[in-house]
Amino acid sequence: KGHLMPTAPDSASAIAEIKKRVSIADLIQRTVSLKKIRNNYVGLCPFHNEKSPSFYVYSDNGGSYHCFGCKASGDIFNFIMETQGLAFGDTLKQLAQQAGVELPERGREGVLDQRKERLRGLLTSAETYFHNLLLNDAQAQPARDYLLKRGVTAAGVTTFNLGYALDSWDALHSYLKERSYSAEEMRDAGVLRERDGGGFYDYFRNRLIFPIRDGRGQTVGFGGRALKDEDRPKYLNSPQTALFDKGSILYGIDLARASIKQQNQAVIVEGYLDALIAQQHGQSNVVATLGTAMTEKHIASLKKLTRNVVLALDADAAGDMAALKDAEQLRQGMDHLAIPVYNARGLVGYEHKLDASIRIAVLPAGEDPDQVIRRSTSEWQATVAAALPVVDHYINVVAGKHDLDSPLGRKDAVYEVAPLIVSVGDAVEREGYLEQLARRVHAPLDSVRRSIQDVARKQRQSQRLTYAPNPAPDYAEQPAPEQPQPVERLSPLQRLEQALLSLLLRYPQAVHSEGAPGFGDFSSTPLRLIYAALLEQDAASLLADRKASQSAYQNLTAQPTTSGGIDSNDTIENDGPFLPYPQLCAGLDSNLHDEVAHLWREGSRGPELFGPEVERNLRRLQQRLHEDRDRLWLKRQSQMIAEAQDAGDEEAISGLLDDVSNRLPVFRSYAPPPSTVIRDSRDGRPPG
Repeated sequence: KGHLMPTAPDSASAIAEIKKRVSIADLIQRTVSLKKIRNNYVGLCPFHNEKSPSFYVYSDNGGSYHCFGCKASGDIFNFIMETQGLAFGDTLKQLAQQAGVELPERGREGVLDQRKERLRGLLTSAETYFHNLLLNDAQAQPARDYLLKRGVTAAGVTTFNLGYALDSWDALHSYLKERSYSAEEMRDAGVLRERDGGGFYDYFRNRLIFPIRDGRGQTVGFGGRALKDEDRPKYLNSPQTALFDKGSILYGIDLARASIKQQNQAVIVEGYLDALIAQQHGQSNVVATLGTAMTEKHIASLKKLTRNVVLALDADAAGDMAALKDAEQLRQGMDHLAIPVYNARGLVGYEHKLDASIRIAVLPAGEDPDQVIRRSTSEWQATVAAALPVVDHYINVVAGKHDLDSPLGRKDAVYEVAPLIVSVGDAVEREGYLEQLARRVHAPLDSVRRSIQDVARKQRQSQRLTYAPNPAPDYAEQPAPEQPQPVERLSPLQRLEQALLSLLLRYPQAVHSEGAPGFGDFSSTPLRLIYAALLEQDAASLLADRKASQSAYQNLTAQPTTSGGIDSNDTIENDGPFLPYPQLCAGLDSNLHDEVAHLWREGSRGPELFGPEVERNLRRLQQRLHEDRDRLWLKRQSQMIAEAQDAGDEEAISGLLDDVSNRLPVFRSYAPPPSTVIRDSRDGRPPG
């Protein structure tokens, strides 16, 4: 009595069914030219430039791809997300529609989706209304004059669907009311405000209107530019709504995303017109923030499109430390690669290298991006090309704000730049920055190096895991309810990946240890997304969140009448699975919640691990995963060589044999160490 009702993994079943129905080879061949070798395929990698094909597509086990050049790997979901820059939920919907798979509707979420669709329809109606006013209404003449003065063409007006809001308190209200939208819906969409004494009024009045679209091109809000000097604020954005979050949207991203992926670079500017004029003049990889600093959500959307970002700042902003915080936010939010290094004792460790290029372009004094672009697109392109890496720019700015003639000023400058230099993973690059900083602050190189090493040591100490020999559990573990056996049979590799992530979910402090896995250890898109969310969380916060969730669980099972009801078997009815980390799951697509619950149940079945046991199990699982994956690769290669021999394809045979030859050192490393007593074939002599 009082156990949570086990829920069928509906989303997981849908994902598995989609993988069955959608051929990964057919999907990828829309983008990449593949050569078939019996059941598998090979071609040029779409994620990096190469002359010889190293991109393999395998049809077994639900389908996967792997590039032996850039190490890109994944399944059909990864491929769509990486090539089209879509979120997991949107990718799931797209592939479900293609495969003819019906996705489960989650009760309240289904109602919320219907409400959001209603708000989207309302905003589309409002956008059409504003646009027609700009084109045709006499009151909109000041808005048209302003656009003409700023160099916006008729094509620009149409492309961005610019509009005008009448100088009226209820014009839009009346228009939308005639189309059967309620005042409450208009308020929830952010186009009406509620008066303190009751009633409503139009949010935008006598303003040039910029529709704001999300990455899919759907209008989610508006920006309004005042047309009178006395009107404040100068720019007014829609308030926060169920659809609009100005901290997550980049203006023009829907038009720029294809160009950003093609050019592998995004340029960030500050104003609507800066982005609009850039697009109008063919600089189609330019987007703008909505009057906010860079946020984690901005970074998340950019990471799907490119790892190369340029912040285009005017001369004043480039010297402003607040602007540098944008660059720092970008730097922290972008992915880091864990690079194995060896210390003096020969033990392996990891340096984390930023897997991104973040640069700052400084514009001529007193000029905005749109002024430079209208004067000369060549000058704009040269300005962007001359952008400095963040560290170089940061050194220049910090050196300029401290008194470098005093010892204290030199010390403050070094310690202010130190965290940024410490984050540089490449040793040669890091040494170059040390020399550059020493020259700028007029200090001996050895002194600067010691200061940087001191900062690095303190950072490592703050991040190092501490284990008590026999810590008491922070809460009483509950026995996991018996679950029905899954219909889908997992491969050994899939089971190892799930075991690895289950261990990390149970012991989140190990996520930030030196032995933590990389994204390449997870071939499944759901597992990668969950692991990415886990990496973004602080271990202490995760444990506190889990403890609170467990406490709520105990209260629920102790007092089942607080639930929605009890069925004939005295089992509590529950809308969803027990989630150990509500805050973590809040940042995940709802379709992944079942997977989190399943991983937690699997991970909590084993005995409690303490101290170094966690890391030992982590390393053991990773080693098994790597060995099994490489052996599977070798088996596949052997099959493909045999098939190429049958087909008489000498070119394919040569390429496959080269791949195997290059990987032989890896396979030798899996062999047990030579015996000190018995000779074997590795000694070069027969035993005995």
